[in-house]
Amino acid sequence: MPGGLRMMPFNPFYSQQLNTKLIPSSMKLMKSFVLLLLIFSGNIVAQSDDPYTLARAKAMQLKNGTLLVNLHTYTTTVTALQNSGRQKEADKLQGDLKQMNQQIINAFETYFHFCNVYYFYSNNSDAVKAHKYDYVVFDSAFNPVTASLLDTTSLFIADFSTTDNSRNLNSDSDDNREKSTANDFTMSGLILRDKNMIQLNKPFPYYVRVSNFEMVLTKEKIYKAIIKLNRKLNEF
Repeated sequence: MPGGLRMMPFNPFYSQQLNTKLIPSSMKLMKSFVLLLLIFSGNIVAQSDDPYTLARAKAMQLKNGTLLVNLHTYTTTVTALQNSGRQKEADKLQGDLKQMNQQIINAFETYFHFCNVYYFYSNNSDAVKAHKYDYVVFDSAFNPVTASLLDTTSLFIADFSTTDNSRNLNSDSDDNREKSTANDFTMSGLILRDKNMIQLNKPFPYYVRVSNFEMVLTKEKIYKAIIKLNRKLNEF
């Protein structure tokens, strides 16, 4: 072709040779892609098993869920005092506990903003542990609430008690709380548990220590513990 482009004749051998060169390259790319996919999938599995990842996910559950605060009544101790003729002591203990529980409610309502909070008395712990919340749980004004107002799928429990020891005592009763105080492996304070009353563990900020722990806590100790718990959860 004078003055134009010269057309090259079709060479089937050259075309076949080109295809054979491209195929191994495509396979290499595919293998690399599969390898990267496996590595990425492995990282996802590893992250899902990471304690901090799991703890942060639990913290988000609590933030979007409900915290039930266990208010101790020490019914067994009060009854024992009454049965032994020590009515004045029983009355004083009941009055002190009533005042302490009101201070706990006031502190949570004033200084705890991480999630919704409701309350129940420790003598109803069996019902709460069985997930029977209707008219057992109440708000800060002591109005009974039903389960429909609670996010029962993301529900946690807080109480001033002692950490579980090797016997795995839960604070679902005042008797267990008193027994566990004698164990050297326990620490006293404000403790978070799941809806089955099983204590949470590190790295979740499940615990705020209270020094010189007593059956009836002072207002100062109550307020300090609740303020610190709110801060620890928000900073986690």
